[in-house]
Amino acid sequence: MFIESGSDGHNADKVEVEVDNPALAFKSLTEAGFVQDGYTLTGKTVHLFDFSKGGDVEFKQKLVNFINKFKQYGGQIKSKERNAIRSEYLTAERRGKILERIDGTRLQQQQSGSSLHNAIREAKARNEAYQKFKETLDSPERKRLTELWTKQIDGAILSLEERREISRLEKELAKPLELFFTTDKGRYERAKVEIEAIAKDLVGIVKNAFVSPSGIKRSKRASIKSVRWYESQVNKLGDGARVNIIVDNNKDADFLYSEIKRRFSTTLDRSEFFPEGTELGYPKRLIEIRTPSGKIAEIQVMTPEGYLAKDGVVGFPKDKIFIAKTELVVICFQNVI
Repeated sequence: MFIESGSDGHNADKVEVEVDNPALAFKSLTEAGFVQDGYTLTGKTVHLFDFSKGGDVEFKQKLVNFINKFKQYGGQIKSKERNAIRSEYLTAERRGKILERIDGTRLQQQQSGSSLHNAIREAKARNEAYQKFKETLDSPERKRLTELWTKQIDGAILSLEERREISRLEKELAKPLELFFTTDKGRYERAKVEIEAIAKDLVGIVKNAFVSPSGIKRSKRASIKSVRWYESQVNKLGDGARVNIIVDNNKDADFLYSEIKRRFSTTLDRSEFFPEGTELGYPKRLIEIRTPSGKIAEIQVMTPEGYLAKDGVVGFPKDKIFIAKTELVVICFQNVI
């Protein structure tokens, strides 16, 4: 039931979008990053739930992306309304029940029903993986691992048994996360395309800059990193999709780093700049951007020397290998002198 905006019971907004093609709507919702958000698709009406009541920039961007993608696929928007509501939170369990209920022969009998049916199957798989991962957040294993990490951070020297226990707990907690990343692979592949397009647009700012793309992070590595760095919060992983921009010198790198931060200030998730250098001896200029599909992706701005230290010659694109070899000669010459 709709209520007055700003009233005591107002805890969410409901955006209703009437469409002409439910199958295209489901496809567009997925590509816009709405798979794990609260929404339902009833007949030809998409119901989106905004729990920020209009304050979430990411939600607004996803909504724009959904409508644009839907139109690009040839769909027509009949109407769009936003209303204040008092809502029960759409938990993963409730979302799973909704998907279970609508996944049936009725959808297969509709026009383009098979595409919609497949989209629902994929959404169900992601939702099941998400629920399994959520179960680990408050588990005794998670609490024990946090206890051991805290002990280590506080300066204590862990025993051999404790170090082995950390390794065992990390692997155990990573298993359900690995399933989540596997089912979410398609969205990280889209984020990879998006972050590479952003990087290719940026290299024109600085002379001789070029893009060195990377594959998406493997599910096993992504799950272990999420356990270690983000307390199993999978949606906080910053480098599931990533790209490097290589420039001639540190001055150009600093300029480009600052320009990226300026351009993407509204979608910037995190940035790191260590001018004194990392353990490998090169400055770190890292930026995490939330891409249009909703995933966080990473850009690192580096010089050839820094990139060589980080990823070696094999990290360079084939048509830029000569730059890496030239840099090696310079380094060797400096060491001899």
